Amino acid sequence: MKIPWLKEFEEGDVLSFLKTFEAAAELVGVMEPKAKLVVLGTLLRGRAKAVYDSLDGAGGKTKWETVTERLAAEFDSPVDREEALQKFRLARLPVDGDPLVLAVELTRLLRRALPNLDEESEAQLLASQFIESVPATISQQLKLVNAAQPMDISELAKVTRQLMTRTVAPVGCGKQEISNVEKKIEELEREIAAIRVNHKKNDKCYACGGTGHWKINCPTRRRRRYFRRYNECSFYPRNLGCCVSRQRGSVYESEHK
Repeated sequence: MKIPWLKEFEEGDVLSFLKTFEAAAELVGVMEPKAKLVVLGTLLRGRAKAVYDSLDGAGGKTKWETVTERLAAEFDSPVDREEALQKFRLARLPVDGDPLVLAVELTRLLRRALPNLDEESEAQLLASQFIESVPATISQQLKLVNAAQPMDISELAKVTRQLMTRTVAPVGCGKQEISNVEKKIEELEREIAAIRVNHKKNDKCYACGGTGHWKINCPTRRRRRYFRRYNECSFYPRNLGCCVSRQRGSVYESEHK
């Protein structure tokens, strides 16, 4: 069996790289710590290579554990954590991507950026970011499903795969469960539409009794204002020589002084 060898490492998740390196080295028969150190040195570049060379100056006394711990500490600075957090926020599912791969990548980035985060907060952040990382049409449906029944990131990945393919059932998810999820989505969409219609019907005007507008925007109220404005006596000339007053049903005229 031909085993593909690892690519060179310069920046990124050094812990994942070291874990993969140890597994590959064991498969090809590189078991001794000194031999692994020599092979590891050929794959490191940039900052990682500088850390390795600084420890390699001790000759044959350098241990495998010392090198791995130093590399892990070097790539766990605040700058590295901030970079991982930015990648976490900007992660998106490719057109032909697998939702489960996205879920694993988001989990890895979040744990690297916030290693001391509690499980509940981690689950909430992962679910929220996963929903934002998928295409918009699928994201809207996932929001409805997650609002009705909260899911973790692995369950969201399974539902996403089903929504994307519509033909292949996701792993660990039966046809009956898929049908229930789709029914919940349709029910929630109908409920939201009904809420919007009822909201419009409840916009009752207390001036005319009509619906669809409030008293402040009532058309009849605007017409009354127009009538009063153009039927008052304010349009008479101010220098009129007489003033009219009403008293006991009679009209008297007096000269203006």
